[in-house]
Amino acid sequence: SRARLPRIGDADDGHALLPNLAISFAADEPGPRARRFPQSGFSVTSLAGHDRLIFLTKDLGMPPNYGHGHADLLSLTFDWQREPILIDPGTYLYADAPARRTFRSSAGHNTLTVAGLDQAVPAGPFMWRDPPCCKAVRYTADGGHVSELGWHDGFRSLGLRHWRGVLYVSDTCLAVWDRLVGPVHAGGAIQYWHLGPRPWHRGPGGIAYIEGPNGRSIEVETSGDWLPDEAPRAGGLDWPWSPSYGVLEPGRGIAIGMPISTPELVTVFWLGNRAAGQPLVAAWLGECRSAAV
Repeated sequence: SRARLPRIGDADDGHALLPNLAISFAADEPGPRARRFPQSGFSVTSLAGHDRLIFLTKDLGMPPNYGHGHADLLSLTFDWQREPILIDPGTYLYADAPARRTFRSSAGHNTLTVAGLDQAVPAGPFMWRDPPCCKAVRYTADGGHVSELGWHDGFRSLGLRHWRGVLYVSDTCLAVWDRLVGPVHAGGAIQYWHLGPRPWHRGPGGIAYIEGPNGRSIEVETSGDWLPDEAPRAGGLDWPWSPSYGVLEPGRGIAIGMPISTPELVTVFWLGNRAAGQPLVAAWLGECRSAAV
């Protein structure tokens, strides 16, 4: 259905294809289903029939000017129990210059930024210059879990390459590993997670809780630093989101800082049995670390 179409790049309610073209999994179609589209750099996964994970190992957009693309390399979106959890905040308006910069930025997507930089240099409200290279390195789909690994060089002005691994185990966990490879890490790397209107709060023991569907909470565990440090209140990051073109709503998000002592950041969204998922996450992390060079 149109409501299930992924929101990637600009979305202004125009249609280059028929609006009822079925190019997404049906909401209640039984799983597991996982597929990667190598020519476009997208992967789509639904392992439980009520979920959808989209991971982007794609280029910035259509060359030579990359119009309508967003700086969203290695970002992901995630629906669970038929509700959006990690969202793409959308487009809002083309004519509002400050909002345009916000919604196209790398910080405006579920990915990593370094020193406040975007993954490319904006060239007006639509185009980009100095486009990065983004590559998928590994993709494995095996029954109840999917793992992916890729990198981009959008921070090459700092001498850095950003690697990201994603592990999804059905109704157990969604784990994300980020590593910066290059000169000594000097700080300023932030992992962003956009929740739209969904509330969250910090709990004891360094765990956060996202208000999930049907009264369930999703535990968020991270090796990084919760930002801002002085805000243990619900919703540490205020970030607007646009459910449709021209509509602006207040939103919530999570910002996690990469520790200066390490170029690595691991964040796990626990959806179910933590004890069953921990060995899988540990083995997957070892594979990611050995591959990132």
